[in-house]
Amino acid sequence: MKKLIYLYLPLLMAAAWGCHSKDDEPTAQPEIYLLPMDSLALSYISANFNTESTDYPHPWSMADRSSWKGNIELDTIVDPDTNTPYLVVGALTLYITEPSDPMDGYLGLLKNVRDFKLYACPGATFRPGCIPYGCDSILVDKINPEVSGYINVVDRKWDTTNVLPAFEKIVVHWLDVNYMNAMVYYTSIVDISNNQLDGNVDAQFRRFITPVDLSHNKFTGLDGGWETWMSDNYTLPNLQYNDIPIPEEILDTDFWRENHERFIGNPGYQAPK
Repeated sequence: MKKLIYLYLPLLMAAAWGCHSKDDEPTAQPEIYLLPMDSLALSYISANFNTESTDYPHPWSMADRSSWKGNIELDTIVDPDTNTPYLVVGALTLYITEPSDPMDGYLGLLKNVRDFKLYACPGATFRPGCIPYGCDSILVDKINPEVSGYINVVDRKWDTTNVLPAFEKIVVHWLDVNYMNAMVYYTSIVDISNNQLDGNVDAQFRRFITPVDLSHNKFTGLDGGWETWMSDNYTLPNLQYNDIPIPEEILDTDFWRENHERFIGNPGYQAPK
């Protein structure tokens, strides 16, 4: 049967070409509109982030969708109730170029963002509750890491446990935050180095398949003490350049010989002899 179809295909094409007329020209596809909630969120962003400024690394205008390249990626979804297709923000990169007041909840209107990146200058204020709902991947960092200072966080706490599903990748740097709580998987990529996290390192950080990066923070101890961390065969996080005292009695152990590099830069650190 396939052979017969292929044999007659040129004839069918020729017949269609011969019968072609202006009446048979394909009609233009209807335009797909931006989901109203996404449009509202982008309007807020363009008004409050000064996205058309020459100070913005990739200037863009709300009125010119062709200028969004580099900052906004659009995906298409279909409303299950009306079967209507809509464009939605699938990936978003924002910049805060001047010290600012806390961001409010308009970013929370975006429900379909896969990848969210925010770069801010020192002195800008970030509210973790404004992260778009349902992100797979999030990055928060300074625009220029060589400029000293931290990005402010409301109450110095990061709690996004109400943001579901869990992050598959979370990278957060240069935040003046001493506490973080987020939903992640044990298979997630977690890099929360170069912040101000303090206290004891939670034992849960040993359970990730890929080592968590906790370096360059202010941690002062290990949850459960050194004996707990030395007795388990878990994946240790990177704890370099914190304030965790290294006891002398562990320096001549197999644990230290195998894991000492994860503690470089902490008080009492010594390379194995």
